[in-house]
Amino acid sequence: MLFALASSLLFSFCGESQSAPTEASITSKETASSVVEVKTPAAERQDKGVFKPSGFTVTCEEKEEKNPESEDPIIIKTCTYGNYRTISTGTPDFNGRYSYENGLYRFEKGKYIEISNSALFNQKQEKLLKHINQQIKADYLKLSSDPESKECFEGAEPFHDFPMDELRLEFEAGQLVFHVEFGLPTACLSVNGTSVSFTLQEVEPYLNK
Repeated sequence: MLFALASSLLFSFCGESQSAPTEASITSKETASSVVEVKTPAAERQDKGVFKPSGFTVTCEEKEEKNPESEDPIIIKTCTYGNYRTISTGTPDFNGRYSYENGLYRFEKGKYIEISNSALFNQKQEKLLKHINQQIKADYLKLSSDPESKECFEGAEPFHDFPMDELRLEFEAGQLVFHVEFGLPTACLSVNGTSVSFTLQEVEPYLNK
């Protein structure tokens, strides 16, 4: 696994990036106006059913479901931060390699409503996105020039900046992580993408309240 640290921007970001996990591909899922019914413990509720984050705490739960097409289970990870929740679903292929889809939700009127990535952030999100793409590009250039992996990038599309809604994002312990894939052949899954992470303190000014 390859790791890369991007230099801090003037707006005081210090996100970390890392290359895609070995034998794991990452896919993004287009979000729509779907509704997910969720039973929420009363202890989590605040005024008028609205959540408020306790510090920068993320609550995560992971479970496995039986997979009718494989002995390897389907893995579902749910992480909640304030009014927002991410659900990451990992599905194995016949070789046990997992690919992931992600949904992003906002708690409104007693339900979790699926939203786009860009709806998570306020009007300053372009500054955040610029920094994300700088780190993604740094990882892409490092992987594509590495003698052990550059063959995978031969014939690949040149690097381009990714829109916010093409990224797969998820909350994790104390941070928000952005994933992206480069669209490489199946044989190159180990270098097919990268991840960029920020602490919740760093992204808090860019989140919609």
